[in-house]
Amino acid sequence: MLQTEPKKESLVSAMDGTGWRICHSLEEWELIHQEGVDLLIWKRPAPGLLATRLESMSLEDLPRGRFTTTPQQARADLAARLDEVDSICPTFKELWLEELDALLQHFARVMGALSVGVRLDQLTTDGCSRFHIDNTTVRMLCTYKGPSSQWLSSDNIYRPRDRRDRFNEEDIQHIPRWSVGLLKGHRHPTHTNKIYHRSPPIAQQGLSRFVFCLDHEG
Repeated sequence: MLQTEPKKESLVSAMDGTGWRICHSLEEWELIHQEGVDLLIWKRPAPGLLATRLESMSLEDLPRGRFTTTPQQARADLAARLDEVDSICPTFKELWLEELDALLQHFARVMGALSVGVRLDQLTTDGCSRFHIDNTTVRMLCTYKGPSSQWLSSDNIYRPRDRRDRFNEEDIQHIPRWSVGLLKGHRHPTHTNKIYHRSPPIAQQGLSRFVFCLDHEG
């Protein structure tokens, strides 16, 4: 069962030109399809026992893998990746499986997806270190361990051709850890190039991350 906050009025209007919005319920995920919403953040509390257990686990104790699945096959495919990690106890494994499968099923429903690309990413590098927009329809990101994904409004970044991007560090924002970010890509019909995102710089600090990523494949 996904833990969610009581439904609240969204903090940012979908049509105020900023390109992003915060929601507090699964039902509001549909807002990602609205014109003017290039980033939707489902702000939720840390998922209780799951969060506590993950804090004590090293990156090597977590699953990894990249694959494409269907809503019907997803639970079995996710379970197979969790089963590959001997250090995960059965109770915790079942708890996390419920969480991951529930997120995937809801993402698939909102997107009308017959297939979903899945990434269980253990990261010790800076990954996609440049602010960018994905060549996807919608990407879902949820950081379970370590620093979370960063984003900038297009109003706060200058991208001269063949030169380094210019922006102020203080303008960088984060999708909070445990929260879910839905990011429109170039393929979405209402995408408006309002939001750029990147992986946080962690390599020089010796940090690591675990990220659950979903893509609408078809």
